[in-house]
Amino acid sequence: MNLGEFSARLTFASYLALIALFTVVTMVVPPPGKSPNWAIWLVLVAPLLIFFNGVRLRNKRTLAYLCFAILLYFVIAVNNAFSPVARIYDYFEVGLIVSLFVAATLTIRFYHPIHPSADTQGVQDDG
Repeated sequence: MNLGEFSARLTFASYLALIALFTVVTMVVPPPGKSPNWAIWLVLVAPLLIFFNGVRLRNKRTLAYLCFAILLYFVIAVNNAFSPVARIYDYFEVGLIVSLFVAATLTIRFYHPIHPSADTQGVQDDG
């Protein structure tokens, strides 16, 4: 497995893990004194779900826009992680966002899909 394929798989895994983390934090283990809230979950997850099909298909333009979108999540996550009442989930969120960003940028740079007609020959796309 080359770097492009590995980073594409890591991108999808980090993307799904981030959505799962938001689900756990808002619906399963909400902050102390708060109850599970569908509205907060939707506000956190809906912007990420917009990119689902492009991330799944490894579309480079979608991955670039995802990198821009998760920068906003990064700012909030770092702020939460450095607050005096930070929970372990805040540190996981920062780690997942960083891994998603790095993996997505590596996918944009190094992933080259194989042409369907050239599957038997192993010829890769130059673009």
